Amino acid sequence: MMSIELVCNQALDVIGHKRHIDSIWDGTPEARVALNAYADTRDAVLSVQPWMFARAFYRLERVSSVQSLLSYRRPASAIVVLDVYSSVFDPYDPEPSRWVESYAGGERLILTSAEVATAAVTDRVLDPADWPPDFTSMVIQALAHRLQRLIAAPAPAKEERQ
Repeated sequence: MMSIELVCNQALDVIGHKRHIDSIWDGTPEARVALNAYADTRDAVLSVQPWMFARAFYRLERVSSVQSLLSYRRPASAIVVLDVYSSVFDPYDPEPSRWVESYAGGERLILTSAEVATAAVTDRVLDPADWPPDFTSMVIQALAHRLQRLIAAPAPAKEERQ
């Protein structure tokens, strides 16, 4: 069964690194670098294309309205908003509404004229056991690329005090 550690260790293997991690939290130099790079890398690969395994539909929560536009809270776990529909998604009538994303007061919003809105999104899928093999391979390759740069980079020199 795929795990975060297995993904990280396979990425370390790709770059020819000799040490593996036992846990993403074990505090070794490799684990600290992997911990810093893992989530961003996973989310970046999720944003590359509309992965079917990560597709989710959320009924949006209305925040406010200004003139003819209604503001809805963007789902927190959404990596990418794919479409917004004016009601509960109907696969037989999949015509999306017009919409735009906005940032207001530090909050990510979806603006549309739809009175009731449902968003189709690429959702953040956290558990590697839920990933298909092609996605897992892409995450491993992308993580290997990042780890190679981060592990190979020399530590910044400490300035000597005089």
